[in-house]
Amino acid sequence: MNRYLPDDIAVLSAQEAEMRFHSRLNAVSKTYCYRIETAAKKNVFERRYVYGLGEPLDIAAMRRAAAYLTGEHDFKAFCSLKRMKKSTVRNLTAIELTMQESVCELHFRGNGFLYNMVRILTGTLIEVGLHKRTPESFFYLRSPEEKNLWQKDIDMRLQRKERHSRENCQQCWRLFH
Repeated sequence: MNRYLPDDIAVLSAQEAEMRFHSRLNAVSKTYCYRIETAAKKNVFERRYVYGLGEPLDIAAMRRAAAYLTGEHDFKAFCSLKRMKKSTVRNLTAIELTMQESVCELHFRGNGFLYNMVRILTGTLIEVGLHKRTPESFFYLRSPEEKNLWQKDIDMRLQRKERHSRENCQQCWRLFH
């Protein structure tokens, strides 16, 4: 099967699923990974796959902020769509931050994500890492008034963010009950 796929896609395993199986709707978890280069000199070979920030990040502060985000919350403030017909409550089971040399990797795992949610979360966590926002400000995410202020601020940042830093997405399914 892999010989028919592009070089950057590979099938690792396959199994038969029910006839009504839908890859997006039946997913029980999803994981996104964003990579941020913190060194002043960027790796030219990875420029399409790593966001070139070029500044050091306070990883400890970013982890404190991530702790406020994990769990089940209303993430409407982190969605770029203005009107959502369905619930904006999502369960973010883990946000892991690691440093691989000068590259910060952010892994987001949850039961589903809103439109541009992970991109906006990444940009906001970068602001925490640059000391432009405090980790504790995430605690107020639950306040409707605060959400409106965050949404305006996030909308402005989203327009400036580069789109190529998302490296991979992984989905897990429960095929048989």
